[in-house]
Amino acid sequence: MGERLFQKSFEKSFPEGFIYKLIDTHSLEGAKRMAEKFSPGSWGKIIIPRVPGDYICIEDGKHLVVECKNTMNKSSFPLGNIKSHQFDFVMKIEAAGGKYYFAIRKQEARKNECFLVTVNDIIRLKTANGGRQSIKWEQFRNDKNVKKPPSIKGSLFDMECLFC
Repeated sequence: MGERLFQKSFEKSFPEGFIYKLIDTHSLEGAKRMAEKFSPGSWGKIIIPRVPGDYICIEDGKHLVVECKNTMNKSSFPLGNIKSHQFDFVMKIEAAGGKYYFAIRKQEARKNECFLVTVNDIIRLKTANGGRQSIKWEQFRNDKNVKKPPSIKGSLFDMECLFC
């Protein structure tokens, strides 16, 4: 789901909650390229770290990390949109007792859908469809474990199910 839409949805659903946007790796890489363009060698050999997700969210003492994904693909969600380092972070966060969700938004002209999925949901759905590198939207809709936040206003979603 688009990062700004997720943040607005979270803030509307949890006015007393805490949400923190992590610095996007792609933004830092873009800044590095721009700096190098105008001042070659200015960034030297700086290594830009990977971040665990897009947001850290806390509500009523419960915390989780959310990675937002957005696609206009009409038939399925391409699993290539999830990078290997994101799976690594999921395992570390969950091993430490945290929760991690992918907020996947299917974007269409007048109809947006959002699915909140765990890595276990993704593995189960991928296995169910023979290991394909995408998951059909119908699989997300029909899976009882996938959270489907209802639309509340325009492109915003009720995120209360995040902490259920």
